[in-house]
Amino acid sequence: MSSGSACSSGASPVLVAMGYSSGVSQRVVRISSSWSTCHADWQALTAAMIDAYAELQRDAAASVASVISI
Repeated sequence: MSSGSACSSGASPVLVAMGYSSGVSQRVVRISSSWSTCHADWQALTAAMIDAYAELQRDAAASVASVISI
C-alpha cells in the first residue's frame, strides 16, 4: 500500500488531472498487487480497511472532523 506514487510525495498529478483537488489527491491510498497476491491477502486487506473505516467513523463522531468516501 502507498499514499502516493512510487516516485513522489504530495499530490498525485494523475488524480489532479482527473479533477480531484490537491488535498483529496494527497489522501488517496494506492494498493498494488503482484502475481503472488492470493485471495486470502485480498480478504485480509478488505477486513483491515473495513475496520479502519469503522474506527475513523467512530473518531469522527466524537469530533468536528468528518470521514468521506469517494
